[in-house]
Amino acid sequence: MEESERKVLEKLLEKTRAAQRLIAKPVETVPFTSLIADIKSTARKEYTRLEALQRGKGETVATLYHQCMIGIHIDFTVDNDAPYPMLDMQTRLHRAHDDITRTLREDDPNSKP
Repeated sequence: MEESERKVLEKLLEKTRAAQRLIAKPVETVPFTSLIADIKSTARKEYTRLEALQRGKGETVATLYHQCMIGIHIDFTVDNDAPYPMLDMQTRLHRAHDDITRTLREDDPNSKP
């Protein structure tokens, strides 16, 4: 994994942690909405960049980083009419947090994200 990709994951991890803290505070909807939009945007940009890079190289194997971005991109762009939207968002954030943490650990087992 490149250093720039590690930095993207670390920033996304910080944002998912912050969003998980804010989700319990209905008063904090603006910062929460902003964090979710930023997570979506970052994942979309990275997903698009990696897809273009893969097409250019003719590769079909996705790296751990690419797989992580695909998961976050899908989780945060799929429209979901969940009966409990905040619970659904908590689940999405938790899954993204776990995926990012696992990707960082698998890339460098000695690191502590």
